[in-house]
Amino acid sequence: MPVALRLDSLSFAYRDSVPILIDVSCQLHSGWTALVAPNGTGKTTLLRLIAGELAPEAGNVVTEPRDAHVVWCRQTAECLTEEIRAFADGSDGEARRWLGRLALDPFALH
Repeated sequence: MPVALRLDSLSFAYRDSVPILIDVSCQLHSGWTALVAPNGTGKTTLLRLIAGELAPEAGNVVTEPRDAHVVWCRQTAECLTEEIRAFADGSDGEARRWLGRLALDPFALH
C-alpha cells in the first residue's frame, strides 16, 4: 500500500505570537519530498508538526497507513545519523534526483 501524509486544515502559532501556519492542507506521497521557501516562513515548524514534535492548534496530520514512518533531516547535522546515511545511500531514481537538485555529494554526507 502506498504511503501518504495528509495535512488537513493545519494551523499553528507559538505562544503569544501571530499564527505561523493557517489552514494548511496538502497531501504528500511516499518518497523524497523537499520543502523550499524563504527563511522565516514556517518550514521547520511545519516539519516539526509533521514529525509530532509540536501539536497543531487546529487540524490534523494523518499518515496512511497509520503506522507509516515519517523521517526528516534537520537543517544542521552535527553528526551522521541513520537518516542522513539512508539519504546519501539511496539508490532509487528519486533519491538521486534530489541529491542532484540539492547539489549534494553523497560521499560528503558520510
